[in-house]
Amino acid sequence: MKQIILILITILIFENGYSQKLIIFEKGLYKTGLKDSSGKVIVKPTYIGIQDNKTHFVLYDNKKGSMVMSYDGKVLIPHKYRELEITLNKKYYKATGFDSEYKLVKGYIDLEGNEVIPLKYTEIDDYYGREYLIVRNKYNWHGVVSTGKIENEISSYKEILPPIHMDLEQTNLSDGRVAFRVEDVQRRIAVFDGEGKMVTNFVNWRVGLQLGIKTGKIINKETLIVVDNTTKKEGLADAFLKLYLPLEYDYIVNFRPDEKNYYVIEKGRKWGMVDKYGKVFLEAIYENIYNNEAQAVILLKLNGKWGIKDLKGKQLQPFVYDEVKNCNGYYVDVYKDNKWSTIDAYTGRAQTNDEAYQTTADLFLPLQKKITTAIEDFSEKHYTIRNTKFTTEYELQKRYTELVNTKVIDIKADIQKARGYLTQFLSVHSTIAAKDKDEINNVIKELSNTWNLLDKAKNYKDVIFVTQKETVGGAIDEVLKKYEK
Repeated sequence: MKQIILILITILIFENGYSQKLIIFEKGLYKTGLKDSSGKVIVKPTYIGIQDNKTHFVLYDNKKGSMVMSYDGKVLIPHKYRELEITLNKKYYKATGFDSEYKLVKGYIDLEGNEVIPLKYTEIDDYYGREYLIVRNKYNWHGVVSTGKIENEISSYKEILPPIHMDLEQTNLSDGRVAFRVEDVQRRIAVFDGEGKMVTNFVNWRVGLQLGIKTGKIINKETLIVVDNTTKKEGLADAFLKLYLPLEYDYIVNFRPDEKNYYVIEKGRKWGMVDKYGKVFLEAIYENIYNNEAQAVILLKLNGKWGIKDLKGKQLQPFVYDEVKNCNGYYVDVYKDNKWSTIDAYTGRAQTNDEAYQTTADLFLPLQKKITTAIEDFSEKHYTIRNTKFTTEYELQKRYTELVNTKVIDIKADIQKARGYLTQFLSVHSTIAAKDKDEINNVIKELSNTWNLLDKAKNYKDVIFVTQKETVGGAIDEVLKKYEK
């Protein structure tokens, strides 16, 4: 009995000793190995790198390729693949190997080394996740594989579209259907469903840019602007290429950057409007249509004069204005009888100065917090980089460039918008008190100073970028205190 107990204790001690997680150690450049807690070398330092994937070790060897090992030193996946990259859900590896021509190919394997997506693709792009993956061949042509309907699992593999398409885009419709729009070498397009069945045969069209005026933001994927490759005429179609609006227009663009339901059309240098299903509610007879991102009505020019209609085409104000400059919601800046005024588009009544103050303040409210928060975040990151020791000057410059490129453009866009609101207010409401004009001009000046600081921030050797709250946020606060009711 004592011998049995002793044997069990010995086994437990042995197993417990090897259940401890091994430790990565380096003996020199590109010489990495594994040892146990006592310092005993379990894996010799012959690997160029070892990655801890939080569940296993991946060992990289220049000649042998990659190997997966458990924390206690057990080989789970032997040297078979050139590279192994763990997926975000930690359930699979994107594996890179060689085909019969010794070309690099990729697929997916599970943690036991079973191929769940065969290694036959040059690249696999997890653009959409869940049910589908985009695959590419050596010519960079696109295809689609299905991974099954279980979220975060590759429960089944099926190549529903081979990688023979020049371009491909997945569209998820509001009713849950999936469509894949593909383009061939002749720039013709066709549509397949989520099972890989062709829904619409190839047509000699291409998909135009779904852009809102000014921002270039893609708006609506269910209603497509389509262009005939031969005639260059444009129309509207659904995601399965059923035409809503015939291809007979010179130009089509989304109405407002955030507007999904209306499109501006041009035909013979005249403008009109349709809804997202191609129903024309403003014939293409107008000389111009004014668009910006904040308007809730339509400003139209006919016979040299501007008028106002609603989004159903109903006339709100007659065509009597010489010029229009801005539209925020249903307030419009109009020029008539040699003077500017801001009117209510529905009643035609001119805004009082107090109402104009409030409108300006309302426009500033969302910008106040956004600009101030963004400036503080940028300033903090700028300071951190400046006070970090980098190995090379190149690395330091690279970090500054990345910061400026990722942060500054959005901040400057908001500053430009804020300055525009104030400048517009001053140009239209010239009868306000001199003191009020000075306050607004001071705010514009502060915003311009901040703009200049952002420009100088990339020159890290000469400029320490520091922006206090009162520089921007405080200046906007001054305006708000003046205008808020």
